[in-house]
Amino acid sequence: MTPRQKNLAAIDAIAQEHGYTVEDILGKSRLKHLVAVRRLCILMLRKRGYSTTEIGRLMGRDHSTIVHALNKPLDACNEMVVRLWLQQQKDNDMIDWTKDERTVALMAKAVEHANEFDELSLEHEAQLELIREEYLTDLWCEFRSEDADAFEEWHNQPTVEKAFHAEIGA
Repeated sequence: MTPRQKNLAAIDAIAQEHGYTVEDILGKSRLKHLVAVRRLCILMLRKRGYSTTEIGRLMGRDHSTIVHALNKPLDACNEMVVRLWLQQQKDNDMIDWTKDERTVALMAKAVEHANEFDELSLEHEAQLELIREEYLTDLWCEFRSEDADAFEEWHNQPTVEKAFHAEIGA
């Protein structure tokens, strides 16, 4: 996947969160809410380190338009969209299966076992996998694709092995 395709996919994800398409974002409409979502895309690309010229090229706009969008203070509409977007990011963090109290308690036991026997026990791994599957099943209905790998990546849900190694490293 080229950088342009990755950026368009990121723009698509933001657009879909707000009920728009990439075509809407890259289009000429100046509806207030759409402009606010377009600005979110510009901020995201800038955060990724792209210049105003590069962002303008990707979005079909002059770099001075991008500069204006970056320098524009938050008005009521932009503030609402940004607040909703930040809330969505916070919600995504809250649905992380590794933060579930059952996972935290079980992970402590798994780490204790690993310190003693130098491996993750199969029993702990199976119990953690059940909790993870429960979370993914609950979230599946929210996702718009049938691609399980894309779904898990969309929700940033680590595998049991990754979560365990992160806990060991902490």
